[in-house]
Amino acid sequence: MTEHEIYERPVFDHESGNPAERISLEKLGLSLEFMRPGAYKEQYGSTREDGEMIFSSIFIYAVPEDGFDAYSGEVFPELSISVTQQEAVKQFGPAARVRDEGDRFGRPNNIELTWNDVNGFSIFIRFLKNPPAVRHMVISPAEI
Repeated sequence: MTEHEIYERPVFDHESGNPAERISLEKLGLSLEFMRPGAYKEQYGSTREDGEMIFSSIFIYAVPEDGFDAYSGEVFPELSISVTQQEAVKQFGPAARVRDEGDRFGRPNNIELTWNDVNGFSIFIRFLKNPPAVRHMVISPAEI
């Protein structure tokens, strides 16, 4: 994290009681989510680190949105930011959850796919339908 000039983890906000906090790296197209240990254990199981807030998810923006620039780096060898929906299904198998947002959410141009356990990780990808492309993805530990 220090290579991106992040020197401290978020701290738990006792006033709001929110069990999760984010560090937004808008220029990199990334957002890092941290959770309270109890919330993390409930959702993902045992922690691999100590601290008041545990790193839990990375949000990767493939297109500029909500003040974030598009991410331009690698995700990991099995997953590219430019993956197509068909390539993702071929790589990871049928998605555990598919949601076509239709008109209900005000963004009818999206379809969401979630894989619950890909080598210990949960992968969520929101695709744009037209033009077909990744909008953003979220990678977190596989849920228990």
